[in-house]
Amino acid sequence: MMAVSPPPSWQEQNQCYLVAALADLRQVLEGNSATFPASGRERLAELRAPMLAPPAVDTLCARFELSPFEQALLLLCAGVELDSSFATLCARAQGDPARVQPTFSLALGALPQPHWSALAPDSPLRRWRMIEIGAGSSLVASPLRIDEWVLHYLAGVRHLDDRLSALLDLIVPSVTLPPSQQQLAQRVAALWSGGQRASAIPIVQLWGDDPEARREVAAAACAALQIELAVLPSRLVPTDPTELQGLIRLWQRESALSGCALLLDCGEPDAGESGREWVADRFLDSVGGPVLVSTPQRRRNLRRWSVTLEVARPSRGEQADLWSAAVGDLSGSVFVQKLVTHFDLSAPRIQAAAAEALAARRKTGGALDGELWSACQLLTRARLEDLAQRLQPRAGWNDLVLPEAQLATLRQICVQVRQRLTVYETWGFGARPNGGLGITALFAGPSGTGKTMAAELLAGALNLDLYR
Repeated sequence: MMAVSPPPSWQEQNQCYLVAALADLRQVLEGNSATFPASGRERLAELRAPMLAPPAVDTLCARFELSPFEQALLLLCAGVELDSSFATLCARAQGDPARVQPTFSLALGALPQPHWSALAPDSPLRRWRMIEIGAGSSLVASPLRIDEWVLHYLAGVRHLDDRLSALLDLIVPSVTLPPSQQQLAQRVAALWSGGQRASAIPIVQLWGDDPEARREVAAAACAALQIELAVLPSRLVPTDPTELQGLIRLWQRESALSGCALLLDCGEPDAGESGREWVADRFLDSVGGPVLVSTPQRRRNLRRWSVTLEVARPSRGEQADLWSAAVGDLSGSVFVQKLVTHFDLSAPRIQAAAAEALAARRKTGGALDGELWSACQLLTRARLEDLAQRLQPRAGWNDLVLPEAQLATLRQICVQVRQRLTVYETWGFGARPNGGLGITALFAGPSGTGKTMAAELLAGALNLDLYR
């Protein structure tokens, strides 16, 4: 029984198509035809018909509206890199064995349907950085070279341009979002799924106080649309106008061909960097395509149409579900409620804390409840320790010498803190709007009377971090 060969892949079909297109161009350069032969066009149509997606060269030419002459010129530059016979033909046509690179002069004289506008700085070949112009005695005599990324694209090899990969990171969803944030991701996907042109879709601003949650919502939205998402930190947007324009063009080229979305990741604005904020806004106004902004505050100076969505932290119920999914039933529902009452964490942080606690438990054999609490404390310390000094509680009840009334007050504070879960959740006081859910204690008195020691005692007794 004869084995059935698998059908050729798109990459193999694309390679055959490119080789055939270069063969037609070689016929023109050899002087065998003033135009592309009809037999060559028929052969290309036959090769194109069974392909599940158009050949790369056809996609590129359609997206950037290249004329037949510009397409031929781009293929000429590609041919020199892929087929050594093209270098020989270029040298022969220019009467100099050393001039193996194509030039505008050669193209205008040898290729069908030439037009001078293909040389203009705003022409597609130059605007989108598809060709590079080397040093020469004049514009038309300067050697031309195809951009490396474009060459790989024509050959069917897809990758992020090196000039972009130094600035961008491609991300995918790393956690399962709670329902409220899943709904936000679905709203973003709906905004972009109407079939409108890329230039007509809005920027989506995702704002809130949790950068990890904003990033996960953006990643989930793009995953739903089956498009890649690249993240650009706003601090890496160049302030030099020429560099800024270069970045915009490179990204627009990438997005037009890959459909990739961009997430501009903005941190807290610095009062001394208003100029950088202005540059970020101008970048957003100019870049086009599917763009999201992760920002702690709404950006109000954009000229491009934008939709603003708040990424709120998960509700307590959602956080409890996330904890249960992350650690199972090992710690018990009461302790999970204690965690969500004390720690207000996003889905990525809950997953990270659970993984850390489970790993520590396997290593030490300690109680999971204690490991979870310690992991949450570590996660929440990072931001606070930039603002305040953390104190290590050392005082115990036997170290504090106070009148019985003051000791009773401290014990009462401990009881009230420990019973917050009952008051807020069981009795329902935590659901009331516009009410503070913290507990404040003011220690007053002359220096040296034990105020800090009393605070240390409470922090140690309640297993809380203490900051000064």
